[in-house]
Amino acid sequence: MIKVVVFDLGGTLYLSENGVIEGNRARFDRMKEMGFEISWDKHQKLTERTSEIFDEKYAGSVKRFEDGRFSDIFFDLWEKEVSWETKVELDEAFLEQWLKNQELRDSARDVLQFCKDKGMKMGVITNGDEKMTSRIERDGIDHFFDVVVYSTDVGTEKSDLDPFHVFLDSVDVAPEQCLMVGNRLDEDVQAKKVGMKTVLLERDAFKRRTVNVKPDYRIGELKELKDIIKEVC
Repeated sequence: MIKVVVFDLGGTLYLSENGVIEGNRARFDRMKEMGFEISWDKHQKLTERTSEIFDEKYAGSVKRFEDGRFSDIFFDLWEKEVSWETKVELDEAFLEQWLKNQELRDSARDVLQFCKDKGMKMGVITNGDEKMTSRIERDGIDHFFDVVVYSTDVGTEKSDLDPFHVFLDSVDVAPEQCLMVGNRLDEDVQAKKVGMKTVLLERDAFKRRTVNVKPDYRIGELKELKDIIKEVC
């Protein structure tokens, strides 16, 4: 019997695509304000390549949430020498707009209320830092969650399993009584390795690393989680 439902944030409860678009625009605008001579097309090409290198270099590492590291790669590719303070400022410009333009899924509140009405405990396990989890307070859904675990506080990402162990210690229930819901095969579904049941949101599913674990359940839309809850609680 499932007693606790755990959610990922980005790509699960939240849609991030518009946040990325607005974040990139904010970083570009700040660069122009700083006096950098760069076209939008050049900026976007460098950003795309930077993202590829960044994902490979910091895969599974909480260091990818440190301001300045993305822009450090960006300027290295552009072969420009700039201060670390400038790199931090540009990353902060991106993050501010990225967070501001995160969109809560239409069905998220309904699903959370459904789980609450069923008497279930709820939690969040997400990669990122405290700034990134602040969106649940902004959108007034923080009251649904009994425990919120973010990777920078633990020191490792979900792919290393430690955040799941920390969460389980916090709620003090057996792993098989927890249901992890997320869109990452290489992170959220890894909860199965600690004994938790897992649900993959396939509509926005993706992975950075090869994995050999399969989710217990698959859904195309978040609202379909209610049918699983009816079955397992």
